[in-house]
Amino acid sequence: MSRMNKLSSVADSTSRSSALPAETALSAVYFALALVHLAALAGFSHRYPRADASPIEIRMMTAALVVVWPAFWLEAAVRLVLGRAAASWGTRLGLAVLVILMPPIRLGFRGYIRREEIWLPGFGWQRADKELYRRLERIFSVPMVVLALLVLPILVLEFGWPEWRGRYGWFGLTLDIGSAVIWSAFAIEFILLLSLSERKLQFCVRRWIELLIVVLPLLEVLPMVLTDLVPALRLLRLLRLEQLIRLGRVYRLRAVVTRMWRAFLLLELVQRLTGQTPQKRLRQLRELLAAKLEEIEELQQEIARLEAQVQGSSPPAVPPPEH
Repeated sequence: MSRMNKLSSVADSTSRSSALPAETALSAVYFALALVHLAALAGFSHRYPRADASPIEIRMMTAALVVVWPAFWLEAAVRLVLGRAAASWGTRLGLAVLVILMPPIRLGFRGYIRREEIWLPGFGWQRADKELYRRLERIFSVPMVVLALLVLPILVLEFGWPEWRGRYGWFGLTLDIGSAVIWSAFAIEFILLLSLSERKLQFCVRRWIELLIVVLPLLEVLPMVLTDLVPALRLLRLLRLEQLIRLGRVYRLRAVVTRMWRAFLLLELVQRLTGQTPQKRLRQLRELLAAKLEEIEELQQEIARLEAQVQGSSPPAVPPPEH
């Protein structure tokens, strides 16, 4: 038995070491580009709505987003071509559109040739399975609690000394950087675990708080970006109505979304600190059992279908000759 394990280990290590150097290098480059885009998006979404944000920092973050973005258009085109044998046209097109619209999603993509594996910094090529999902979940657990705890001093400073944001430029910048770091960490964890999850919709439903933590800051900045970019809304400036829209609806929406984001952060922190209660574990086991029963039912249907095909295609039995 030990010899078989050794042979399996050697075969696995040989398979990992046989990855094409170009694919490894390209995966590392795109992982880094996705992180750069995520960092720029984090800064942009947390600083753009702020009145104390300087034009130069907004331009720098916008430039980072724009410069990096075309690389993901190329990535989408390459995957459309190389993925023909692995997925349907609709699936490949959906992934291509997704990575074009939201490049950080690229963090969880499989390899070009090693389609069952994912490249991660510090880990190299790893098989994208439940074991890796559990490993990453354990790795993220403590750092995410620490980062979520940072929201407490941010809230204290934000609401305890609100006048400091307008008085000291470094004050608002520091708070927004802290919020951006927290958001980035949650986004990275969510993207990687979602990519490794077999049932992605169920994953999003189960982790709806983390999903909202990732999505809400983007919803906060979206109305202001649209107001600045859409030509029809630009015309409102000539009619002197822009201030009414931005200061009224947009800023009220931003205030509501910001409070919701912080509330969900606190709720997520409480859930992570409370740990694995028996009730939570029981709920998870029931969900796992339901998923397994569904898989068993699908396997039984597949077996029945194949058995029907085999019986229909098998030649009729020839009776033995009579003596």
